[in-house]
Amino acid sequence: MRPDGWTVSRVYWNIGLIWGLPGLNVGGSGLNGGMNNTSEVIGRVVADLDGVVGSGVVGSGVVAGLSDAERVELLRGLGEAHRRVEALVVEAVASADQGFGVAFGCRSSNELVQRALRTDAAGGARVVKASKLVRRETELTSGAPLPGRWPALREALRDGTIGVAGLLAATGPLEQAGPRIGTEDRLRADAELAAYARGMMGVEPGEGVVPGPAPTPEDLRVLAQVIVAYLDPDGAEPEHERAARSRGVRL
Repeated sequence: MRPDGWTVSRVYWNIGLIWGLPGLNVGGSGLNGGMNNTSEVIGRVVADLDGVVGSGVVGSGVVAGLSDAERVELLRGLGEAHRRVEALVVEAVASADQGFGVAFGCRSSNELVQRALRTDAAGGARVVKASKLVRRETELTSGAPLPGRWPALREALRDGTIGVAGLLAATGPLEQAGPRIGTEDRLRADAELAAYARGMMGVEPGEGVVPGPAPTPEDLRVLAQVIVAYLDPDGAEPEHERAARSRGVRL
């Protein structure tokens, strides 16, 4: 069996059903009866991957025998699947109640993520941090969801344009600047970074427009640092100046 692109494509198409059009979503008409819940869709994805691994593709040398073009295509398909899985993980944590890990005997959400994903503390912390960036609070009176801090990058995460690494890289420098960058400027930076992630920075979307190459997380970090340098040229106030202001004598 050869990982010819169809198998991998089916994997991330199945994942995409959760975000996609109603007719193709869980229980939708496009599935000829559909799945009963999200867990069943994920089960199909796991089964498809098991089919690839269990067929002898991994251990038989088939992957080692791929041409360079086939290998790149395989890696691209796996990247598409990986980013969508990350988006689902982040959404699952972001949409949960604060401290939901305690209900399952864990000390924190981080520990629950570690145990559920079988990752380390650093990996759990990255997921929890990403979930806080995309979390949407609700309006107290109506219960309607409020806009998140990074709506455009949240959408880029959801559609598989970026993964957790890209989200953290793009938002890190601006989050570090804190209140020195206002809401309006932050939302403009959010839109610019999301457009850059799609290869559409400075280009109006339209028919026939071909996106540029996809940036790496490090590319997104560099652009975010440039934006911060423009919006906050003076940077943080030196520690010694803040300390000097707090000194004094009271009589």
